[in-house]
Amino acid sequence: GAPADRTPDQGCLPRSMVDNLDRLPFRHSIGLTMMRLPRWHLQVPILLLLFLAVPSLAQTGALDPSFSAGSGANSLIRRVVPLPDGNMIVSGAFTTMNGQPCGRIARLLPNGAYDASFTTGTGFNGQVDDMDIQSDGRIIAIGTFTAYNGISVSRIARLLPDGTLDISFTPVIASSLSSVSVLPDDRFILTGGFSVIGVPSQLRCARFH
Repeated sequence: GAPADRTPDQGCLPRSMVDNLDRLPFRHSIGLTMMRLPRWHLQVPILLLLFLAVPSLAQTGALDPSFSAGSGANSLIRRVVPLPDGNMIVSGAFTTMNGQPCGRIARLLPNGAYDASFTTGTGFNGQVDDMDIQSDGRIIAIGTFTAYNGISVSRIARLLPDGTLDISFTPVIASSLSSVSVLPDDRFILTGGFSVIGVPSQLRCARFH
């Protein structure tokens, strides 16, 4: 009998889309054989591949006007960590955020507004150089500070999700710290010029529970 019609259905796909299928740079490298499929199979895979092949128009690098931190921080922000709920934690050398005192760490809402429910008190008395967040929302911060909200902490501290100090967190570190990274199991790695008190072989890099 007559050969089957294997051309795309012109009522479902624009002519320009069909004409340009052979121009996809990855068509032959992945063995794309959609043109040999029945017409009703063509629409979803072709549209999906074209979506992946064309850069998103939204990712242009233009300023997003829906995000505004108002007057922002009054000094350097060194770190920002997004939270699962769309909020974000920022830290650094600043002592106010959008005119609100916050002691070098603050939480912002998804639109950039200052979140006053994150209660830091007087916050850190020195710069926060790095931070990371554990799966339960607790924040591990390191820096040049020696106190948090008036409580001695000496260069490293862990905050609870509401911004209060976790007083159960007592790592024994001497000297300076440069980075903190939380691992998938919530243990964390510290690096820097430090030694671990009581364990002289642990120098400059160590993992903690």
